[in-house]
Amino acid sequence: MLLRGGASALLRGAARGVAMSTGARRGLWGGAGRGVPGPERRAKLEAAPVVQARVAGVSFQDRQEAVAALRQGEGLLLVREPLNEFDDRAVHVTSLRGRSLGYVPRDRTHLFPLPATLAFVAAVGAGDHGLWGLTLCSKPTLPPITVEFTPTSCRPDPLLGPGSLAEGADAGPREALKGAVEAAEKEQCCGVCGAPAEKVDQQYEYLEGAVGTGGEEPYMVRIRKFVGVRRLCAACSRVRSLSPEGPGEGQEAEDALQTLMSCNRWTAQEAEAHLACAQAQWKARSEHAWAHDFSALRLEGEAGG
Repeated sequence: MLLRGGASALLRGAARGVAMSTGARRGLWGGAGRGVPGPERRAKLEAAPVVQARVAGVSFQDRQEAVAALRQGEGLLLVREPLNEFDDRAVHVTSLRGRSLGYVPRDRTHLFPLPATLAFVAAVGAGDHGLWGLTLCSKPTLPPITVEFTPTSCRPDPLLGPGSLAEGADAGPREALKGAVEAAEKEQCCGVCGAPAEKVDQQYEYLEGAVGTGGEEPYMVRIRKFVGVRRLCAACSRVRSLSPEGPGEGQEAEDALQTLMSCNRWTAQEAEAHLACAQAQWKARSEHAWAHDFSALRLEGEAGG
């Protein structure tokens, strides 16, 4: 069996459901060359529980090539897929360059409540039959700071800022969103790193997939779904306000790169890969029209009433 850098024991342990040692976890989340978090973020890192999982579906599509190119300790990003045709609770495992690697096993998806989750490669290797396998180590409750640009096909509301309700939306969701923003403004700490908060950030999921029921011909659905509002510190806010036209250029981009490294424990190369992936996603998403889903706001309004 061909395994990289002492990964053999980790792969065998994951198959048996054996937890990683504390030392192994620290090695993945505190390796040399990675950004150093501030004290508030460090406290969040240390408090967040660790989940390890053997990634499923690595043999489908062209994932074997992508998995084989991974290295132990490499950063990953896990993203929910509510429109997945096989499981609406699916959690997609991708590289920071956006390559599909597989999925979190179904019996673990309930542990991943966030739209996006940080993870690292705990082990990667090829078995006796030449099939590559991947084990990841994640902290599912730890919020990441990620770059996600609003598609040009989604027109923002000038009163609420970039990434908010499309112009022409009903008054109900508009008022509900304003209320959510006002509530978030009362928060004193950044929702990502815990530092003093300064600005409001609106979170969205981009749901894309083919759907169809009762033997109907599947059709493509693209939904921009509101997830919530949070407050961010100045540094995290700079990351979220980067321009898609040139996300990797200028002093603002350098500052954002440092924040991505420190909050997510990424290397400079990993942060740059994420920026490039975000820009490519923005270009692809901007070619299509998106439906807007603000049902979360309506639910909040009903609960408050």
